[in-house]
Amino acid sequence: MAIVSEPVRPLIGNILRYIQRERKTRALFSFSLFHLLSLCQEFVGESVVGFP
Repeated sequence: MAIVSEPVRPLIGNILRYIQRERKTRALFSFSLFHLLSLCQEFVGESVVGFP
C-alpha cells in the first residue's frame, strides 16, 4: 500500500489545488472527483475502493 500511496498522494494534492484554483461549478468538482476515483481504480485495482 505504501508503494502505491507515494505516487498517488501528490496526484491527489495537485488535483485538489487545481479544483480550488478553478472553482467554477459543482459539476467541475464532481467530474474531477469521479475521474480521480476512476483513475485510482484503474491504477491500483478495485480493492482500494473497498469492494471485492
